Amino acid sequence: MTHSIRKKIHIFFVATGLFFGGVFFVSAATISFTPSSGSFNTGKTFTVAVTIDGSGQPINSSEAKISFDKTALSVQSLSKDGSPFGMWPADPAFDNAAGTVSYTGGATAPFSGKKNIISIVFKALKEGSTGLSFSSASVMSGPGTEVLSASSSAAFTITAAAVEETPTPVTPPATVGGSASLPAIPVISSDSHPDPEKWYKEKTASFKWNLPRDVDNVRILLDDNARSVPSISNTPPISSKVFKDVGDGTKYFHVMFHNKSGWGTPAHRQVLIDTTPPDKFTIESRSDTPGIGDTSLVFLVTDKSSGIDHYKLSIDGGASTTVQTKDVTSKGEYKLDSLPEGNHTAKVLAVDKVGNITEASAEFTVVKAAPIADASTGDQIVVESASPIPYYVSFIFLALCVFLAGLLYSERRKFVREKEELKTESDEAGDKLGKIFTALRDEAEEQIHALSGKPNLSDSEREILERLKEALDLSEELLEKEVEDVRKLLR
Repeated sequence: MTHSIRKKIHIFFVATGLFFGGVFFVSAATISFTPSSGSFNTGKTFTVAVTIDGSGQPINSSEAKISFDKTALSVQSLSKDGSPFGMWPADPAFDNAAGTVSYTGGATAPFSGKKNIISIVFKALKEGSTGLSFSSASVMSGPGTEVLSASSSAAFTITAAAVEETPTPVTPPATVGGSASLPAIPVISSDSHPDPEKWYKEKTASFKWNLPRDVDNVRILLDDNARSVPSISNTPPISSKVFKDVGDGTKYFHVMFHNKSGWGTPAHRQVLIDTTPPDKFTIESRSDTPGIGDTSLVFLVTDKSSGIDHYKLSIDGGASTTVQTKDVTSKGEYKLDSLPEGNHTAKVLAVDKVGNITEASAEFTVVKAAPIADASTGDQIVVESASPIPYYVSFIFLALCVFLAGLLYSERRKFVREKEELKTESDEAGDKLGKIFTALRDEAEEQIHALSGKPNLSDSEREILERLKEALDLSEELLEKEVEDVRKLLR
């Protein structure tokens, strides 16, 4: 390739970058921790919020994975209270064994400015320096527009706990026939909610426990705290309790025994209740490649208690199929099989983990390109509608293609480090990019052909046509080379 041609390509890239930089790039968002630093004592808890600053950009959704030192910190709880997101494909989760926290959330109405997404309660485990960081993060504005520009870490200092005076223990009185001992920890069971890790629809919760002979008082409590000390006394002691109209969510039942030696250690029993269907939702359709017939349905569904278990999908009143949550993206997108052209209806049932159901339906249209006959061969070919704007539209399409080629080259440098993981995605991207460029080239060549036959073209118009042809050829050559280089690199 001659130096003059390379110079033209360089100028074309610069001009294209400036053009699309002004049209498509938006304000950047950042994600960080609040507070980002501090000093805490071992054994104590402290709260850290994940904060997004949209810098005026409307924010629709975000997902992130946070890493922490599992030997220095332990997550006690997560909270979505006050979050601008109301849709959670899966509730925020933590794994103390792996040292991670993750979330995926969205909102039907975007927010702007600075907002706390979730709050994390940590417990300090050992002295020293430790911190938090984002192992991955994404902040989206609108459907598919990534606006995250930077993520910040946090650094904390864990110091020794203050020494507290230990009260002199009181020696319990001796009992007749031997030395005194505190009562045993109760063993709690439930006939209404037998599995403490399973969600139930039943709002009436019954609990029972064996009552030792020496117990003279029993304290019980049902609340939202996993480690509460019960305070409601029952004399004479009871061995069972029934609670009616228990609210949805994770609840904890606590029992504590008393004998002549004093109060024993409380026992705690979890109960999971969900009587509320998933939140109401809407269905939208999306076509990544207009005219081909490939269509995706977008439905973001949240369930505040047990979470979504699966979906039931029916198209045009046909038999329903089960769609697993793993087959729906974090943005709520599910790709359909190719559908015939025309109007269609979709019905989706969102089913939570106890069988509560919320239903939504929508109509959508699949549009394919119209076939026409080739006058020379008689074969059927497919064409898109002619653009009302001549070579200016073609030029913009071509510039976009060149921009994508440049983006592919940039991504190539990143893919080297993860080539085994990205090989499949790279091949798919290359194939799609080739199809897109082919479609754009066909459109551009049709416009060029049409304008070439236009009478009384000015010299400037003819010069533009020639430059467009040259840019088209050079862009295709560059695109094919970069795609092939990426594929060779990832083999």
